[in-house]
Amino acid sequence: MSRTPLVLLDASAARPPCTGVAWSMVELVTALAATERPLHFALATPHPELFTCLDAAPGHAQWELVELPPGRLAAMGWRLDRLARRLGADVVHSLTIPPPLRPPCPLAVTVHDLAFRSLPGSVPAARRLWYAATLPVGLRRADAVLVNSEATGREVAAAFPFTAGKILPTPFGTPAWTAGRAATRERAAGAPFLFVGALEPRKNLDNVLTALELARARTEAGAPAPRLRVIGAPGWCNRPLLDRLRRMAATGAVDLVGYRDRDSLWSELVSARALLFPSLHEGFGFPILEAMAAHLPVITSDRGAMREVAGDAALLVDPESPRGIADAMHRISSEPGLADRLVRAGDARIPVWTWRSTAERTLAAYLRLLDVRTDGAN
Repeated sequence: MSRTPLVLLDASAARPPCTGVAWSMVELVTALAATERPLHFALATPHPELFTCLDAAPGHAQWELVELPPGRLAAMGWRLDRLARRLGADVVHSLTIPPPLRPPCPLAVTVHDLAFRSLPGSVPAARRLWYAATLPVGLRRADAVLVNSEATGREVAAAFPFTAGKILPTPFGTPAWTAGRAATRERAAGAPFLFVGALEPRKNLDNVLTALELARARTEAGAPAPRLRVIGAPGWCNRPLLDRLRRMAATGAVDLVGYRDRDSLWSELVSARALLFPSLHEGFGFPILEAMAAHLPVITSDRGAMREVAGDAALLVDPESPRGIADAMHRISSEPGLADRLVRAGDARIPVWTWRSTAERTLAAYLRLLDVRTDGAN
């Protein structure tokens, strides 16, 4: 009897506190393990506590959890090579860069975004140089390049033409943690706008703050001036931004909240007026779908993955136009029925993005690589 093929998933970059990339790994593993598959899996991670989903998964018997010793990501490639050989892996899937250096079997690599190329000033110099050195090498070695959105796929193909025949879109899904939570369509008249994201340049918070100032300047007499609650990790490349946030917080225009766990974030989503998410660049855009799940209207960018994810269920704005962002804020506050129409459109949008679909497309990529390997061995 032939041996069941083994897929080794590299989740060495998934580290708490989890942000979008790390949570995407948890979500994908959860979805792959939700049903039995014609494969066996090994999951390599230095933080097995993030993957307790495997304990109760219907297909848990097909999974082996391999705990990696903590270490620098740059050194993980060699460890994964040795692990793949020891386990006899038939496919290795690196869930982000850097991938294994010389895997003994077909390699799939997931690319989340190319912000370090499109917005070089948004990434610290050392990290930017590391990405620039490791990503092209990994993409050349990869037999399949999985991308989290069609927009990311186009961006990768344009930047690295040699990948065009290897790109396989496996779009992400609505974050599972939002399912089944109570939400209301009613919002208090003085509810604040909400910003969710790390305090780093590509999230475009500087233009959001300028838009807030414009929106407050046009507030009619007797009406509450719009406020903004800023939810997010400390970020990087942001000293002038932090100074500006503190000044605006002193006036009462901004609440600088910081990082929130999922329960606290949900409380913020269901009590806000609208989500402001006009990033300069995103590979996907989880906050868009999280807001829609909370019946919160969304204002986001008219470009890339954000347009792809939001569709017609959000107000799309030029992220480089503070006046355009301010106009969208004014529309949410003053245009009768607009917020409710956006919420209803969001309800219809959420089922478009499912982790089951992500898992099925990812599984198809594995089977394709196994076919290639089998054909090559004959």
